[in-house]
Parts: sequence; structure tokens; C-alpha cells
Amino acid sequence: MAADRQVRHGQRRYAVVRAVYRDPRPRRFRGDVEAAGRRAISPAGWRRLLRRRRPRQQRREVRRRPESDLELAQGDVSGQHAEFRHEDSGWIVVDHQSRNGTFVNGQRIADRAPVRVGDVIHFATHGYEVVPGGANSGESMDPTVHAESISDVQGLVDLLHVIKDQRTFPHFQPIVDLQSGNVAGYEALGRAATLRGSVELSKLFRVAEQTHDDLALSGRFRESARACTECRHCWTCPDGVTLFLNIHPSEIRDPAFMTTLEDLGRSELTRWYRLAVELPEKWVSKTDQIRELSAKLRGAGIAVAYDDFGVGQSRLPDLMTAPPDFLKLDRQLITGLPHNRVAQDLVRALASACADLGATVLAEGIELEEERTACLDMGIPLGQGFLLGRPEPAYALFDTPVDTLVDSCPFVKLNLVTR
Repeated sequence: MAADRQVRHGQRRYAVVRAVYRDPRPRRFRGDVEAAGRRAISPAGWRRLLRRRRPRQQRREVRRRPESDLELAQGDVSGQHAEFRHEDSGWIVVDHQSRNGTFVNGQRIADRAPVRVGDVIHFATHGYEVVPGGANSGESMDPTVHAESISDVQGLVDLLHVIKDQRTFPHFQPIVDLQSGNVAGYEALGRAATLRGSVELSKLFRVAEQTHDDLALSGRFRESARACTECRHCWTCPDGVTLFLNIHPSEIRDPAFMTTLEDLGRSELTRWYRLAVELPEKWVSKTDQIRELSAKLRGAGIAVAYDDFGVGQSRLPDLMTAPPDFLKLDRQLITGLPHNRVAQDLVRALASACADLGATVLAEGIELEEERTACLDMGIPLGQGFLLGRPEPAYALFDTPVDTLVDSCPFVKLNLVTR
């Protein structure tokens, strides 16, 4: 990394740096460098961008051209794209009628807009977040997730704010005894919302993975479910039902992951619920890791469930070698089951094998009465799906008046209900 030239400001000089990365997808700039050897601004260069120095009138140009104060070499950035100015009221960003626009918090600016800590700024599709600087350094800029297209900028910023502002809350879907119709448990499902509406979770996690917030986001969904079920304000179900909690596939690499689950096993939840953790389908083929993890979970008093079994990498040898407490059959096996003889034979064999292994089978995605009947005929005791109950907030599940919800309830804090 070498200084191409110097920029003088008062008595100080700043080096304008071009960083050349051998790795086409370095962790710090994932999504920012499209090919090996492409130029990208260094983190230190961005931190110099908004540093406050006298005299108070300052300008920092953002261009595609090498002579700019800060260069973005990507093709959708204009030659004279934008600039930052420090005025009496603080920093502003000014767009120079760029072809693909400058965006502040997802909104394309017509001319200029103030810049504050926490704002997300996109030059075309390339995003940066304004973060607090060090002592006497004012604000600075850190690269964040880049949009796939100009039309995607607003949605991307919404997702970033969901992650940063913790706009998450839980829904719960009933798990039903297919014979009696009684509720045997609930699966906690994470939800998120922007100021404009709900968020697609798969897209939210893709953004979280790029910002390295996927572990925190998954943990936040679990904590919101835990807080809701420990609150007990809405919950009127009998004690002893099973509460199924999800984990994200990347969490297995987190050293604190098992400690978090052990804390769950020692929490107040165990007074009212039997806890079960759903292991993602892609983990089930990792037999040695699953066997070790299952032993630790059971040692913490938490049951093990294999999620989405029957698709992807799920294998029968793993089921026999490291049997779970619950086996959740993927909805692809259940949809159309009454009319598919091959699927019937497979499901019947799985139910029989699980009975011998001491695992309880649960059918996911039951939407028709004939599917519920077929599952019962094949020896499946538990079911989940829209026929049996849709995911809902706890207050809706148990008919709790919204005007009685406590202030700490996320539906109140996020203004999702009107009391």
C-alpha cells in the first residue's frame, strides 16, 4: 500500500492511498472489490474523509478519477460524483448531478443533505456508514454492504437499520398432537420490520452475513423469543409444552455458541417449557460434530431436533448414528403425500425407524386435512402447518388485549400495535 500523492490542508498533509488487494473478496471489503487487483479506498482513507480541521470550510471530493481526494474506481460512479463539505452546521454531502445518484439512508438526494453518525451513504451502489471517529477526529466512514442495483439501495438500507436498530420480534407457530388436536409445543420464528413493512428474512440474513452480524441477528431472534416467553403476560398454555428454538448454520463456529445455549438451559424458561433446539438440515450430515453437540445440549437439559429432514444433505446413516429427540420432516415430503406412493413408503419407513430410535416424528407444512389424516395413518404423532395454526404473536395466540401489553413488549416499542 503506497501513498500516491499528498493533500495539504493547513499545516497538515494527508496521504491519498490506493490499496491493492490480492484477495478478490477480502473480509473487510467483501462485495467492494470485484476482481483481484481492483483499487479500493483503504479504511484509514475513509476515516480521513470527514475529519474536522480548521479552517471550517472543508471539501472532500468523491470521484472515479485518480485526482480526487477519495477515489472509487467502480464503473457506476461518475467522474465527478459528489463531495463532502463542512459548514457551520456540520458536514453535508453534495451530489454533482451524478448519473447513478448519491443516497443518504436510501433516499436519493436532489442536491445536498446533512450527514450524521449512523447515516448510510451510497455513491451509486457502493455503501458506507458514518461512524464515530476517535478523539478529536470527528466522524469517519466505514465500508458497508453494497447494493446489487440502484433500485435495491432503499431496501438494503432498510435491512441495515433493522439489524442496527434491533427491529426484531417473535412469532410462534403451534405444534399439534395430530390424534387429539391439543397443542404440544410452539416453534419460535424470528420476524423483522422496517418503517415501511415486513422484511424477507432470507434477504435480511444475506445482508447480515456481509456485515458480519449474522451471529448477532440469530441470537437476537432467540433472545426476543426468550424475553416474550419469560414475560408470561400473554402466555396461558399449560406448563410442559415444548418450545422449539432455531439457530443459524454459522453459529456452530462461534466459541460462545454453546455457552449461550447452556444459559438457556439454566434460564427461567425451563420452569414452564421443555426446550428443543432445531439443528439446520445442512448440519445433519456432519455426524461427528452433531454427536458432540447433541451430547452437550442434552447435558444442558435441551432436546435436539433435526429440521427439514428429507431434503438436501440429510442422510439415513446420520439419523441412525446420532438420533435426535425430534425429527421434523420437510414439507416437500408432506405436500401431496396422500397421492404419492413413493413418499408414503419413505415416510412410513422413517416413522418406524424413529420409533425404534426413540425419536418423535413431526410433519411440517400440513395444509390440508387429507395430509393430516395421511400422517396419522403412517404413525406420525405431531404436525405443524397452516391447517393447524399460522405463526402469530403471543398476544394473538392467547387472545390478550393489546391495550394490556407492557411497555417492554417489542410490538409496543416498534409501534406494531395501537394500545
